[in-house]
Amino acid sequence: MPSCFRILTICTSYFFLLLALWASYSIFEGSVRLQGPIGLDRNVSPVNNYIWKDKVPNFWGCQNDVAKALPYCDMSLSIDERLEDLLSHLTLDEKVDMIGADPTQDVCMTHTMNVSRIGLPDYYWLVETNTAVGSACIAENKCATEFSGPLSIAASFNRSSWFLKGSVFGTEQRALMNVHGERFHTHSGRHIGLTAFGPNINQQRDPRFGRSSELPGEDPFLSGQYAAHMVQGMQERDANGYPKVLAYLKHFTAYSREEGRGNDDYNISMYDLFDTYLPQYEMGMVQGGATGVMCSYNAVNGIPACANDYLLNKILRQRWNRSDAHVTTDCGAVNNLRGKPIQAADEAQAAAMALMNGADIEMGSTLFVHNLTTAITLGYATEEAVNQAIRRSYRPHFIAGRFDDPTLSEWFSLGLDDIQSKKHQEIQLEAALQGLVLLKHEDSILPIAAGTKLAVLGPLGMTRSGLMSDYESDQSCFGGGHDCIPTLAESIGFINGKEFTVAAAGVDVDSRNTSDVERILQLAADRDLIVLCLGNTKTQEQEGFDRKDTALPGQQYALFEAVLTLRKPVVLVLVNGGQIALDGMTGYPSAIIEAFNPNGIGGTALAASLFGQENRWGKLPYTIYPYSVMQSFDMKDHSMSAPPGRTYRYFTGKATIRDIMLSSKDQRFLDSTGMYCLEHWK
Repeated sequence: MPSCFRILTICTSYFFLLLALWASYSIFEGSVRLQGPIGLDRNVSPVNNYIWKDKVPNFWGCQNDVAKALPYCDMSLSIDERLEDLLSHLTLDEKVDMIGADPTQDVCMTHTMNVSRIGLPDYYWLVETNTAVGSACIAENKCATEFSGPLSIAASFNRSSWFLKGSVFGTEQRALMNVHGERFHTHSGRHIGLTAFGPNINQQRDPRFGRSSELPGEDPFLSGQYAAHMVQGMQERDANGYPKVLAYLKHFTAYSREEGRGNDDYNISMYDLFDTYLPQYEMGMVQGGATGVMCSYNAVNGIPACANDYLLNKILRQRWNRSDAHVTTDCGAVNNLRGKPIQAADEAQAAAMALMNGADIEMGSTLFVHNLTTAITLGYATEEAVNQAIRRSYRPHFIAGRFDDPTLSEWFSLGLDDIQSKKHQEIQLEAALQGLVLLKHEDSILPIAAGTKLAVLGPLGMTRSGLMSDYESDQSCFGGGHDCIPTLAESIGFINGKEFTVAAAGVDVDSRNTSDVERILQLAADRDLIVLCLGNTKTQEQEGFDRKDTALPGQQYALFEAVLTLRKPVVLVLVNGGQIALDGMTGYPSAIIEAFNPNGIGGTALAASLFGQENRWGKLPYTIYPYSVMQSFDMKDHSMSAPPGRTYRYFTGKATIRDIMLSSKDQRFLDSTGMYCLEHWK
């Protein structure tokens, strides 16, 4: 009898396990793509869910008796009615606290304070979502799924891949919110919410831009399609109409230079503005339905972007018919209004300039919370402008269900198993495979046969952290660091066989030391093939500083020339954000592969492609210019057509390797909706 009881218990347990797996699969497969801007009121019906550790997700509202007694928590009312009720309970000071950064917390993360007397919870706004959901790992093998750099993802020219990347982000951010995930590291106290800041779709108009590794490329149509489909994936709706997360586009607009940022001002013609600096955002907002934008540091024609009525109101909200568009500032942008070019007289005036010209939430500085009340008293700003900022800021939260019963959303069932799941890893790897670009292939050098005596040389073959793009996840490996990421040499050796593979850096990424070059030439002397991995890392380009030129840093070119003296077949692998000038480097190698920033998954994709296990390959999303061309470009000049012209659309010189794409004008002519099939570009 006891044996029968144990058998019955085991069978029952397996039944419920299978039932849970089936439910999880059904929810994923049954999700609905977002076709337009979010914001419709809807009737909802409950779904089967369970509560994580008997707690509700981070920052969830309407959970205590005080809140539940107020109309803003009454789901039978429309969202507009609930918003107006919420506003009616707030003092002016409390309203200001809802759109400004709490000065006692991380002001760039932008913690807005609670209002306990009406049961309104606090909120952390900033979660980065460019290559991964910026977060701490929850457990071993439960870090956010990290894709290869955006240039690599865009190089696939594959809308489905972009949508799936967004879907992975949406799923994992909701799961992290449900299981009380945090930014940066565990116990940081900076929890994950609904708002997702990415993709970054600034124009990669100059290869020296320090944030090139964050961008999808130089073509506004490509960037716009990338944004629209990634956002649609992030904001997938469940059967009751709740989006997974709320996506924001960065940085609106014309931000493409780090030097002098915050007080920089660019003269941009109306033609260039509408041909180059606005189309990608229009696609992301109108076609993709993004919730809002983060305005950029720079000024356009004398007016800072975060206090620019023309950009934020006349273009974004009126011309694009997105009156609901939510605008947050970049970190510290309101404080920057005290300086050039606008030089606000005092902090109250600076805060008013931002608010009255269309910015809704101040990130990264505290001028709103300290000065908006004074600005209203002095007549610089109005309380109605504050009310409107709150409506645009919190209406998306009502739409996403933050003030509803959490069990009404299918996304409430997402949890630990949905973070770095097998399905997400498959999507991640497939995207990486499609993002490698085979720039040159001769002598049938590829695929390489496993078991070939080869050497992996060069500093980018031996690094882990150097493979990463700017704005990688807060933690790529459990506990921090990059030890879980294989080097390119390790990934190649895994397939080729460690006994057939030798590896060495030869030189550092950026130093004058060549003392180890002779040793590695001897190491490679008996090899039949050399995989030479060169490029740059975030020590040469990232947020905060631009590159001075596009040459290989340090003594890497000297290493390249030294390796050629061996007269061995060479596969050159480039690892970089902004493009590397290839003057004098394209002739000898039998194959040249652009790997961009491969991040953690890229080594696996590269090795599989080298050895013929996979055969995807993408196309360049930017032009590779000769080194000398950079001496002709002034980074401050935002004209696209000033000689010799910028990007493949305007460059009149001879490119080292020119990307193979139709012009944006041709695409718009072929399909006025901008939905020309990207596969035709190939």
